[in-house]
Amino acid sequence: MTSRSEETFLKLLHLRGIGYKFLKGFYERFGTFGENFKENLREFLKEKYPKRDPEEVLSTLRSRERWKELFGFLEKFRVGVIPFFDKRFPRELQLLGLSVPALFLIGELPTDGFAIVGTRRASAEGKRMTERFAAYLAEKGIPVISGGAAGIDRAAHGGALSVGGITGVIAGEGLMPFISKNGAFVRRILDNGGFILSQFPLTTTGAKWTFPQRNALIAYFGFRGTLIVEAPKRSGALITADYAERLKRPLFAYLNCTHNPAYGGNVELIKGGRARLITEPQELLDSVENIHKGNSSEELTPAGVSKENSPKSFLKEKPRTFEELLILTSLPEEELLEKLTLLELEGKVIQEGGYYIYSG
Repeated sequence: MTSRSEETFLKLLHLRGIGYKFLKGFYERFGTFGENFKENLREFLKEKYPKRDPEEVLSTLRSRERWKELFGFLEKFRVGVIPFFDKRFPRELQLLGLSVPALFLIGELPTDGFAIVGTRRASAEGKRMTERFAAYLAEKGIPVISGGAAGIDRAAHGGALSVGGITGVIAGEGLMPFISKNGAFVRRILDNGGFILSQFPLTTTGAKWTFPQRNALIAYFGFRGTLIVEAPKRSGALITADYAERLKRPLFAYLNCTHNPAYGGNVELIKGGRARLITEPQELLDSVENIHKGNSSEELTPAGVSKENSPKSFLKEKPRTFEELLILTSLPEEELLEKLTLLELEGKVIQEGGYYIYSG
């Protein structure tokens, strides 16, 4: 990003207290972050955020020292920035109700990726099978996408890299902390033609809320499908499965043993008819290729995205945390809390162990 408008957008995005709501409102009002910016900012703050001093904001935006590290990082790693108003930005993310101001990308995004996800606390068998699945797909030229976390994610990336294949990470934090902790891993991925993508401002550190949020992107870029390898009943990987369904992406689940709690989530997906049972890499590849051939002319439409935002409907499926419900319902925090409180008063929902449970 080199224009004055794009530079200003990036700076605003990295200011404390300014997020998607502010940026979207400003852009809808003025249509640019460039022309007449100072006057527009003063007007916007006066009307919408009267407690914020426009001169203080403008002074911070002018500070070269304040932005030296951030723009140096962008240049060093050749980070591509795709803001929410860019035509390249995936509109399905907004249809899902996600408040993503921009995507930060190193490398090239594939258009035929396949997502593989699962628990961080993966068994040796789960990681072994993940590596097999990923290697098999990557050898056939299918990019493997996952979240870069420990366990199943890393096994998926490792399996693809082991055969010289392409793999991409959808990071659950900003690119700066992710790369600082995973330098050698990142270099291997990029050297093989893969990518690193984040929906968070560059300096954002990983937190409990960031990792579930990025699962929507994993499902989105898994254009050819998503495989859940090993997921207990309350695994965050099942959030990815939810998003894959809402996006009408093909969903698969590996199963080792129906009585093993490590596969409890997989069992529910298969029993509920939500995911196709997979036991071997060739079986997965055959299914992916058949689906791809059969739907090669189809395109996703807004009608392919569920607009359901009732917490009760999601709780009927299984117990969920407040953070999961925030993402799945796309409701503001206060509104979601109000709805859950009413459901509790009606005796339809109870809280237990950090989860909301539907009780009828």
